[in-house]
Amino acid sequence: MQIQTIAFSGHFTPEIQRQLRDKRKSLGLSLLQLAQFLRVSWATIRKWERGASRSCTVRFIPLIDAFLRGEYDSHLRDLAGADPLLQSMTHTSPAVQDCLVKIASTHDLCEGKPALQRALLEEIHSHTREAIRQFLQERAISARPSSRQ
Repeated sequence: MQIQTIAFSGHFTPEIQRQLRDKRKSLGLSLLQLAQFLRVSWATIRKWERGASRSCTVRFIPLIDAFLRGEYDSHLRDLAGADPLLQSMTHTSPAVQDCLVKIASTHDLCEGKPALQRALLEEIHSHTREAIRQFLQERAISARPSSRQ
């Protein structure tokens, strides 16, 4: 699918936001993968796509323009296929994908602080186990035969 592009001037108009999001998705890239390629945070990409940021710094103008014109397509397609976990995230709901990216970003921010990294993972495991326990409990209750006959 060929996406019609307009020259990027550094301002994220609604049309540029749409093109940026469509281009990323057409390449099968997660927010995190494009962010790593452009050397920004995943949140920055999200802000650019959703309009929370109206412009970018001058150093990103040629990079974003080249991205929108397809100059990096072959490299980015390889990147998208390089990590099966990240590739599979493109088929995950946006809410879950955002959550996973936040967890990964937070874990990365704690680099050099193994106690914080362990604490983060322990909290995630704890909440996950509790959610599964509640789900199974509700499922068991709903599967019980009714006492009314």
